[in-house]
Amino acid sequence: LTIVISPLKSLMEDQVYNLKRRFDENSVAFINSSLSIEEREEILSKVNDGQIYLLYISPETFVSHSFDSLIGRREVGLFVVDEAHLVSTWGKTFRVDYGYLGDELKKLRKLQDFPVMVTTATAIWSGELGTIDEISEMLGLKEPQIVFTDVKRTNIDIIIEKFQKGKNFKDSISTLKLEQTSKEILKLIEEEEKAIVYFPFVNHVKQVMGYLDTFPKIKGLAREYTGRTDDVERKKTYKLFKNGIVPVILATKAFGMGVDIHDIRKVFHHCVPPDLSEYVQEIGRAGRDGKKSKAYTYYHPIDPSNGLKLSKLSLPRKWQLKHVMEHIWNLVQTHPDGDIVISLDDLNFLFSTKADESIDYLKNKTRIALFLIQKELERIAGRSILVRKNEMYRYLYFSVDDQIGNALLEEFPEIRRVSANTIRREKSAFYTSPGSIYSVDIINFWKNRFPEKKIEQIVWMFFNNSAELFGQKVYPRIKINILINRNAETVARIFESLLDFLENLVCKINKQMSMEEFETLIKNTVNEYADFDTIEDIREKIRSIVLNYFTGNKRNRKGKLFEISGELIDTKIRGLRSNLIKVKAEWETNFEQILEICSSNCVDYRAPNSGSTRTLFKVLSVMDILGLATVSYSGGESTAIHFKCINRSFLLKNKHLSFRILNEIHRKIDKNYEIAKAFYETQMTSKERWDFIENYYLGLQY
Repeated sequence: LTIVISPLKSLMEDQVYNLKRRFDENSVAFINSSLSIEEREEILSKVNDGQIYLLYISPETFVSHSFDSLIGRREVGLFVVDEAHLVSTWGKTFRVDYGYLGDELKKLRKLQDFPVMVTTATAIWSGELGTIDEISEMLGLKEPQIVFTDVKRTNIDIIIEKFQKGKNFKDSISTLKLEQTSKEILKLIEEEEKAIVYFPFVNHVKQVMGYLDTFPKIKGLAREYTGRTDDVERKKTYKLFKNGIVPVILATKAFGMGVDIHDIRKVFHHCVPPDLSEYVQEIGRAGRDGKKSKAYTYYHPIDPSNGLKLSKLSLPRKWQLKHVMEHIWNLVQTHPDGDIVISLDDLNFLFSTKADESIDYLKNKTRIALFLIQKELERIAGRSILVRKNEMYRYLYFSVDDQIGNALLEEFPEIRRVSANTIRREKSAFYTSPGSIYSVDIINFWKNRFPEKKIEQIVWMFFNNSAELFGQKVYPRIKINILINRNAETVARIFESLLDFLENLVCKINKQMSMEEFETLIKNTVNEYADFDTIEDIREKIRSIVLNYFTGNKRNRKGKLFEISGELIDTKIRGLRSNLIKVKAEWETNFEQILEICSSNCVDYRAPNSGSTRTLFKVLSVMDILGLATVSYSGGESTAIHFKCINRSFLLKNKHLSFRILNEIHRKIDKNYEIAKAFYETQMTSKERWDFIENYYLGLQY
């Protein structure tokens, strides 16, 4: 069996399609999230029976499943990591399972002996940005044989012209560029040649598609393909484009990397990316049949800064890593065997940057932070200190009338009673839970009762349709452990200072201001509060609190003190004084409720999605960030990661890490940005641009 690790659904589907079409080969298959459970099980059955010889899977599938569940009794003949440059890039910044590939590969190679091949068109040979040695090290490859081929695709003419603003001086650059790109797409449709138009953001694609929809004659001749496009639409769009029925695709980088449609004649960039490798990957979709093709753009100096800000947003900040490390340190200190379990719910709140971020995005940022801490410890010690064992769901909690609860205990051995009724004061009345609190071992419940479904489906049903699981409706609860870290007077004083700071900040904003001006105002206003002086990294933490918990856009201003608008590169902020009294009162009430039920150390159970608890969860998160309390959650929709600390004394002595690994990632991002800017802004012929690209991959471009 040959296993191929592949990053994108479109890439897997394209390669499997081509193998089947060109060679009439039916022993190839892929597994990704677009498959139904039945389709997935059918493929795994064929793998186990020896009918499949070439299997494409994502790094997430490989890392999160046992080898037995994927390959059964089969022996691996070859293991391939395609697009291997992602190991050293996405593995630290975007998709952490690429970073964990090497650990899982080492485990598999202890069980079986097989060769490993890694392939990429965009590895850098040497120099300060060199990636070949880093990829080899992260995948555990010892003295690999390296084959370096020609990177020049001279049949593609690279044309970079300066963007001309024209006479509409009042419109922003972003608006003018969207108008120009829309007109360019109309031309591409008229030419009836296959073309891809790349955008940095999904909302740009949506805006241009909205404009194109006003032209009935071209309806259906341009389609979108982004990370948010559902699987059915993706497949339909891909097929229509490949067969020439739709001539133009509006895409983000979700449609790129390795897609081998031979007759794409043009690639147009609405905005060029901040990294030359990304640019080469995207223009490389053109002219794969060797015929003359064209990659072009109308360049403005702000174009690559869009992607640069996005790249840095995906990285955790140093204060966040320190906070996560403190959480790990506390767990290791209280577990003499070094076995610790970290619920992603415990840390997700640290990484929110806006109100409408998906839980998957936050979980991914939490995983990245944990990975970077593992690698920082490994860098200092010269060996592994914290080893990731697995990631799984644990116990979920619910409340229900005790008569129903007793019946569930009789029927389901996976259920246990863990606490009596919850009674507490809420505002002017007392709240009593429907009955006792129960836990369910959701993994064993899934395996014993619904093995045909995915565990993620079972968890979703528990929170949204519990009657289908248990035959009775139950009321999900989140278990909250709260440890107050300072005396009540100090905690109350610091929290009151925070609310006063927020009021002060709102009142200082008399007009709309830029994000840079707003962040300067936050920093200067923090300096006015002596109560904040004892809190480490207070300016970064207050900035995060203001932007995460008190800032919203026009659609979600409720409960916010500041409104954000504009694009990533031109963000504006204004104060919402009309919300001030209500927001302060709501936060004060929830804070008082927390201190009333918990003077030092306590456990509480709360409904996960009720309006009355949303602000309470936010207050707890802010208290944790400021060091006023240590809060941990159990029983949410997130998984938990099991780690083994194999050298407790080393970890406990190294609580305060410098995080050089994060500094190095930032340095490489900035250096790649500088090189990309030089490429875009220097006047060159197409031949000179390909020479520049070749030197870049040889490590000669600085």
